Amino acid sequence: MMLCFSLCLIIIDGLLSQTDRGMKTITVQTKEGTAIELYKDSYALVVGNGTYTNGWNPLKGALQDVEEVAAALKKHGFTVTLEKDLTKPKFEDVFEKFVTEGRNENNRLLFYYAGHGYTEELANGDDLGYLVMVDAPLPEDKRINHRKSVDMESLVTQAKRIQARHVLFVFDSCFSGTILNASRNQEQPESISYSVRRPVRQFITAGSANETVPDKSVFKQAFLNLIGGSARQPAPDAYITGEELGFYLKHQVPKYNKAQHPQYGKINDPNLDQGDFIFVLPQGDAWTPPPTDLSTVATLTVTSTPSGASVYVDGRQVGKTPLQGYQIDTGVRRVKQVEVRLSLSGYNNRVAGLTLKGGQQEVWQAGRLEKLISQTATLTVTSTPSGATVYVDGRQIGRTPLRGHKIDIGVVREKQVEVGLSLSGYKSRVVKLILKGGQEEVWQAGRLEKLISQTATLTVTSTPSGATVYVDGRQVGKTPLQGHRIDTGVAREKQVEVGLELAGYKSRVVQLTLKGGQSTPWDIRLEAIPQIQKTTALSDAIPEGIALIPAGEFQMGSSDGDSDAKPVHTVYVDAFYMDKYEVTNAQYKQFVDANPQWRKDRIPRSYHSGDYLNHWNGNRYPRNKGNHPVTHVSWYGAMAYSQWAGKRLPTEAEWEKAARGGLVGKKYPWGDSLDPSKANYGRGPNVGDTTPVGSYPPNGYGLYDMTGNVWEWCLDAYDEDFYKNSSRRNPVAGAGSVTYIINNFTNVKKSRVMRGGVWNLDPKYLRVATRSWNSPTVTGNYLLGFRCARAQ
Repeated sequence: MMLCFSLCLIIIDGLLSQTDRGMKTITVQTKEGTAIELYKDSYALVVGNGTYTNGWNPLKGALQDVEEVAAALKKHGFTVTLEKDLTKPKFEDVFEKFVTEGRNENNRLLFYYAGHGYTEELANGDDLGYLVMVDAPLPEDKRINHRKSVDMESLVTQAKRIQARHVLFVFDSCFSGTILNASRNQEQPESISYSVRRPVRQFITAGSANETVPDKSVFKQAFLNLIGGSARQPAPDAYITGEELGFYLKHQVPKYNKAQHPQYGKINDPNLDQGDFIFVLPQGDAWTPPPTDLSTVATLTVTSTPSGASVYVDGRQVGKTPLQGYQIDTGVRRVKQVEVRLSLSGYNNRVAGLTLKGGQQEVWQAGRLEKLISQTATLTVTSTPSGATVYVDGRQIGRTPLRGHKIDIGVVREKQVEVGLSLSGYKSRVVKLILKGGQEEVWQAGRLEKLISQTATLTVTSTPSGATVYVDGRQVGKTPLQGHRIDTGVAREKQVEVGLELAGYKSRVVQLTLKGGQSTPWDIRLEAIPQIQKTTALSDAIPEGIALIPAGEFQMGSSDGDSDAKPVHTVYVDAFYMDKYEVTNAQYKQFVDANPQWRKDRIPRSYHSGDYLNHWNGNRYPRNKGNHPVTHVSWYGAMAYSQWAGKRLPTEAEWEKAARGGLVGKKYPWGDSLDPSKANYGRGPNVGDTTPVGSYPPNGYGLYDMTGNVWEWCLDAYDEDFYKNSSRRNPVAGAGSVTYIINNFTNVKKSRVMRGGVWNLDPKYLRVATRSWNSPTVTGNYLLGFRCARAQ
């Protein structure tokens, strides 16, 4: 009995029932009798996200699960911090405190997360998992909002910052199981040794890549069953290691949910993957050692047809079939997994994973062995004309006609290869072929197609002539444009957007398909623009006013803001006028009354996302809010109003210059410090409201509410890298000119810039350099409004 206990007895200094304080020192005794002192204190951070507010399905089960997990960890002596429904800033705050708790190397830390997860494919083809915070919107174009989600790479970095000896991360959520480049150990866990004391960062996920984890979590229940002592341990003793826990969940959870396959492993770092996290079973549930008279020796019997096959156990030859009663020591645990392989000349190898148990016989009747098929395939390629160079997986192997070229396809006896043909003056040909051992694969490529020029020419004429021609937004000349050359690439075909712009005439845009070696003409009669009848003076619901913004240079961007606001660069903007106030409900009503096609009940669905003027009752704005800024207006609606009013939306550069009010390098329109007396901001979601325009002091140019109150649409398309390569004079993103965007705004599809922040978001959005964006159709919960500008 004493010999069995000496293998890995856990000695607890202090009672586990005293869960209001951290677990006292845990000492492990190895089978050699060496005592290892492991932990001084134990901390756990348990996070449950369930009340999602921006499109994700709610997860009531996750909020209940974390209550149960927190209670179980307290029984294990952890000092537990339980948090629910976190935004990213709150998550980062509580996780930083959690990291701080790990500053003592003699501590152990456990992080448990239940909630939505998401996997994003990166540009290099790798997957990156995210924990989705409760205010994150649904992904757009398969891209998650990284400002409101926590990526797994950042958690890897945090894991390396923690000084505690052992750290375990458990994720009950659905995102890529290939997280963190973790090395995996899929074998049966073994007894502990002195190496258990070395540092470790371990990870367990509820599922592998692209699997959906149900709200009613079988993963959580299996986790609690094992650490609570009610489930059978993979290695029966008085404790559970992180390896045991991962092994158990990986094999147990699929029994209850076949679509869910937990993954586990350690961080891929030689300094952080040697130890093992340890749980102590609740008192009274410890494993009772087996009687000493039970045998630790298992016997193995292996048969095959034909006989005489060499038998290998874990890579070591132990005999030939029939192998009878070969003895293997299973150790004091009395269980051992082995790999048994059969090898016989002329036949395929056979491999099986067997579990041997002390005192028992394991029989593997391998049955009839499969005859070995040749590992060499032959390839024949012909073409007309002959003489074409043949490539296999990018390597030149000969010329056509190529006959009987031998290719090694390996022990799997089947291989997919890419075969290509190249001949000067002809188009290359590529095909994927399946080669099989012992067989010939023939590719009769037939007649090769002669190579066509990769250059197309474009001819554009118009009546009247002199119109500026744009190709994909870039000015290329004026009509008549003769023989403009365009590279169509190796595909020798390219679709381009060709636009014409002439003062006094409506702009025209057409999609043309250009083909290499051919000329494409476009002849068009331009339609004169009728005289625009501008609106009369608007309602006196707000004081009339427009401010002149002087011409000159200013410093655009911020060196300490988001990456898309860098670098700080000098921009020159011509003088222009900017409305002193945001457009109000009363003003917008005059517009829709004059233009019924933009009313709430008539606007085309392609110009909004479903919530256009959703705070209005029919064609009436909310009572007593005529002088509040209009909201829930799409970019298209803002553009239409601006044209009706004889104005336009400001460019992003014009907006920032106007917002700075003549100040240089300041964070806000009034200076560098937040001041609630200067703007309507920071009152939190679902609390407060917009304020009447002009309720706060103006900036240096006499403009009101340039930050706070509501977001304001700008003319430009959003380009994350625009500041790195934009023009330094009157820049505008998304087209060659302001006029081009105005004349073609109903055809715009790209996301547009929003500036100025909004009353119910974090004050960081009040910074004049902060950039944001959205689809031009968006009218939802973003509280989007606008103000107008026009040239001097």
